[in-house]
Amino acid sequence: MIQLIVAVASISAGLFTGASNPTEPPAEIEITGSVESQVKAKKFVVFAAKEPCDATRGTTGAWGKVGIDPNVSMSFFLEIFVPQGTVGHICGAAFDENDKLVGFGAYAKNPVTFQGTGEVSIAGVVIPLKAVAARRKAMATKP
Repeated sequence: MIQLIVAVASISAGLFTGASNPTEPPAEIEITGSVESQVKAKKFVVFAAKEPCDATRGTTGAWGKVGIDPNVSMSFFLEIFVPQGTVGHICGAAFDENDKLVGFGAYAKNPVTFQGTGEVSIAGVVIPLKAVAARRKAMATKP
């Protein structure tokens, strides 16, 4: 009975969206890489989501995200768990000291199919960020 409740809750939460078989274990995806940016920002965020990268949506709908402190390194490690065969996008964003979106970008090889057993690594991901127009900044969400 508990498994049924968990499965129903997972399905209603969208955890099985795009899965080839909801009884398969989820894909454990480890994404590593770096962000390239000429945009001045206080913090950077890399995230993975179902929808294509779009500055007007910001990080809304992200399956997982990780913050990057530009004073330390522009490299990142992001781990997500998604149903096998899920197709998604790896995106990046830059925020100023007021949490306003000032930069946005996408992985050149999007969309990505997340699939495999064990720890699946997607390495060498480079996300170039470009400045975001003022109109889009006002519409985007905070990190």
